[in-house]
Amino acid sequence: MKKQRMPLTWVVIAVCALNYGVSLLLQHSGISQINAEILAGAYYKPWILCGEWWRLLTAGFVHGGLWHLVMNMLALYSLGRMMEPYYGSLRCGILLLASTVCGFLFLMAGGHNTIAVGLSGGLYGLMAAYFIRLTYLRAWRLPGIRRSMIEMAGLNLLINFLPQVAWQAHFGGFVCGGLLAMVVDPDPRLSQKLRRSFTVCFAFFAIVLVSSVVKQRTIDPDEVYLGTDRQILMVLDEHGMSSYSSQMWNRLLKLYGFDQ
Repeated sequence: MKKQRMPLTWVVIAVCALNYGVSLLLQHSGISQINAEILAGAYYKPWILCGEWWRLLTAGFVHGGLWHLVMNMLALYSLGRMMEPYYGSLRCGILLLASTVCGFLFLMAGGHNTIAVGLSGGLYGLMAAYFIRLTYLRAWRLPGIRRSMIEMAGLNLLINFLPQVAWQAHFGGFVCGGLLAMVVDPDPRLSQKLRRSFTVCFAFFAIVLVSSVVKQRTIDPDEVYLGTDRQILMVLDEHGMSSYSSQMWNRLLKLYGFDQ
């Protein structure tokens, strides 16, 4: 049997594991877990609004504990083994990363200030693409595959009812992956009309999502965490980034309305 190649999957697993190691090192130096996650690239709305938009992507490579990391990497391996050989590394990477970003954008559109980490949005995107592909092939008619799809959907639906789970990121990633699935699908038998329809739907989804995020320029006063901000900025100061730290502090004060 030919060994399946999935370099993207292994690279993402390695990056997530490495970033988790960095987070542990930060915690061992006396930094709290939450602050370590933020320093490692977690989703943190005020800092994103102050210019660190890259957090919408890097947050996917940060995990809040060994169990969280292991479960997500097992899910990535399982989905990657099925998806990457078919889509190819580039297309699979587009699905994974775009779904991750859209997941955090959807969370951001919700309005609340929270800290979020994990690749779940991207994983839900891959799962949606997997469902779309099976549906297109009408594989759901086979009892075994239909049962597997129902079980997978049911389990992942239940996960969203667990505490401290950002269901918004899961939902945003799932919708993104489902719409992008037919856009990047390499199957030459796909009609151009169907591909164009999915492209238009994805473009509309992206425009609405980005528009709802761009309008947000304030943080609820009850959700301002100046103590956390100061602690992170102090770490940046200690590591030779005092100029950037000062710049971010001024931006945060302006965002919170404290500079008036």
